[in-house]
Amino acid sequence: MSQLNNSIEQNIEFHPSSLENIEEIKKLSTKLTGLIQQTLNLYQSDRLEYEVLQDLLEVIIQVYGQKFDDGQRLPIIGLDSEITATTALVAASSLLKMRNLEIFELGMWQSWSGSR
Repeated sequence: MSQLNNSIEQNIEFHPSSLENIEEIKKLSTKLTGLIQQTLNLYQSDRLEYEVLQDLLEVIIQVYGQKFDDGQRLPIIGLDSEITATTALVAASSLLKMRNLEIFELGMWQSWSGSR
């Protein structure tokens, strides 16, 4: 995540209060989401460096996992999302492959963890 971290450190002022950092994250999230959506709308996603996408996904998935561990069982994406079933499967499949997990193991984990 070095590329993303370097960019963040150069452009963002961190605050000693985590509440101030959370407010900054909310503002930046809205801006970043809009910029990425514009890129998609212009069919220029190929111009986004793959490493940047990996860095963003990694940190977002880490936060989502921490929230799950804290007992929050919310959908990772809003139910009104425009993400297609195919796109969801591509992302899920890639995550499973990255950790050498099979679909059977996912099903077993869902049963054991009560996450269904």
